[in-house]
Amino acid sequence: MAKIPKKPEEIFPEMTERLKSAFGDDLKSVVLYGSGASGEYLPGKSDLNFLVIVTDGGMKKLSRLHPYMKDWGKKRVAVPLVMTKSFLHNALDVYPIEFMTMKTHHIRVTGDDILSSLVFDGTCMRLQLEREIKGKLLHLRQGYLASQGEAKQLQGLIKASLVAFLSLFEAVLFLKGVPAPSSRRRLIRDTCAESGLDEGVFLRCLDIKEDAMKYDLKETTGLFGQYLSEIEKFDCLVDQLKQEINRP
Repeated sequence: MAKIPKKPEEIFPEMTERLKSAFGDDLKSVVLYGSGASGEYLPGKSDLNFLVIVTDGGMKKLSRLHPYMKDWGKKRVAVPLVMTKSFLHNALDVYPIEFMTMKTHHIRVTGDDILSSLVFDGTCMRLQLEREIKGKLLHLRQGYLASQGEAKQLQGLIKASLVAFLSLFEAVLFLKGVPAPSSRRRLIRDTCAESGLDEGVFLRCLDIKEDAMKYDLKETTGLFGQYLSEIEKFDCLVDQLKQEINRP
């Protein structure tokens, strides 16, 4: 029976062995990113996310990972993100937020530390931030309508959306020249302090995300309304930030 690691490091030897077996010399780097690398890993609840860098030749060997996928899934190892070094660098202007989040929260497992040297362009970061906040806000409103106001559905919507918004918080801090902390709670506090948002709302939503607090129907409905309102304010702040950056 597959055993879920109590600590992310427990699975590093297995990941390294299997990836080297699959790719051989074409394997250049393996990096853990996400909650497993930020100190907020929860066994059985958090996924373990790995970035795998291979050569062009290695990309032709992806099928060699098929035998491992079922077992990895049972251990809460997400499908590895496999790419070449050139693909990564060519994608930095398209997905700067995702790669910046990886850079902020990562642990080198084997090979090169491919993320530490990444540099991001402020204009690209701002463009993606604006696109992402508006798209995610629209989906949040759609989810609210689809929930029909049911508390369980609203809690699920908070859990599903919060981490994505926290990535956008990191982008705002980057554009303001403020280093992003590794802790989610510190990230919320720092961003709200910089942007004038209500940190209490986001901290309570994080409690729901981490199953640290239970709310009844009335409390959940009220909290979600505040959450949506703060995200709408965040969207306006992003628009203001765009004007400040574009100002001569």
